[in-house]
Amino acid sequence: MSLIRADLRLALTAGLANAFATLSPLPFGIYMPLAVLAVCTGTFGGSMALGQQRILGSLLGMGLLILGLKGLAGIPLPLAIALILGALRLLGGFLGLEVGYKVGGFIIVMGWLVHDQQLASWVPLRLFWTTAGIVAGVLSMRLLWPARALPQAWRNLAALLEALAQALDGVAVRLEDPGAFPPTADGERQAMDPIQSLRQQLGTLRGGLKAVRNELGDPAHSHPQTRLLLSFLETCSSLISALEGLVQQAPVPGAQGTLVALQQGEADVLRAVADRLRLWVPLIALPSSDPLRPLSVPDWKPPSSWQGLQPLLTDTSVASDDLPRLQRHAVRLVCCGQAERAILRTEALWRSIGTRPPSLRLPAPLRRVRS
Repeated sequence: MSLIRADLRLALTAGLANAFATLSPLPFGIYMPLAVLAVCTGTFGGSMALGQQRILGSLLGMGLLILGLKGLAGIPLPLAIALILGALRLLGGFLGLEVGYKVGGFIIVMGWLVHDQQLASWVPLRLFWTTAGIVAGVLSMRLLWPARALPQAWRNLAALLEALAQALDGVAVRLEDPGAFPPTADGERQAMDPIQSLRQQLGTLRGGLKAVRNELGDPAHSHPQTRLLLSFLETCSSLISALEGLVQQAPVPGAQGTLVALQQGEADVLRAVADRLRLWVPLIALPSSDPLRPLSVPDWKPPSSWQGLQPLLTDTSVASDDLPRLQRHAVRLVCCGQAERAILRTEALWRSIGTRPPSLRLPAPLRRVRS
């Protein structure tokens, strides 16, 4: 349904922009619907970022075009255009342009080869129509079936948390019954595949932070939503690293006595962490949810089997086992502790943000528009 809405929004906005440009007495109106098609993708924040890039790229390209026509008139045309395009790429990289330099390059080539006799009118009208198309596209993303990066980021995070919980449950099963999962190269490779998928999901989330910051405005780096999102991403990264260590140091069959109890404690705390992640999901992903509300789950309490591991670690019978098996246990204990600390760290920040007055947590425009 969201795809159909996005297509309808794009078609309607581009059609209206084309009609307006056609009816306008000003020439070069084709650049308005082209700008709409270029920015009406993804979310509102992403469209704002693309619009800024295109405007900056257009200004840079127009400036270099005029400079090249005036200053490089005496050298061969191919060399002059190559020098100007190279300067555009260098300046665009210095200014942090990711796609805007492509627009600037198009302006340089078209202005030099096609519109060199009408630059006085083509340059300002090109910028005017481009800006008008960007404004129309961004407004359509905000007003027509709003597609916002912030709610999408929370939904993607909820999906990642659910996937992490499933992966943690899978590792817990391996800890409880290592005989069913022999430590072969193929088995370890299959166990690592979900972790690679988790890393890809985490990378997608991190890539969407720029669009989120664009939606939140200038103070986005200190906004509670951004801080909480970054804390969740740090937690997910820690959990993925812990999962990788647990898979690489999977238990081998044959454990007895105290080592069996150690493995059970590790499995129990991983299940508890997975259950905790599932408690978070409805608090951030449902349409009626507000991640900045006070955290409504009880304080974290680790399983008794995990809390009781300290006496087992001092058991002298543990030292009689072979060293590789003990090293695997040591790594897994560190990874399990890392997962527990990640949960505690995120919930501490979540509770501190949730205790603040609502007026300090979410600006009014964002409270009105949440879809």
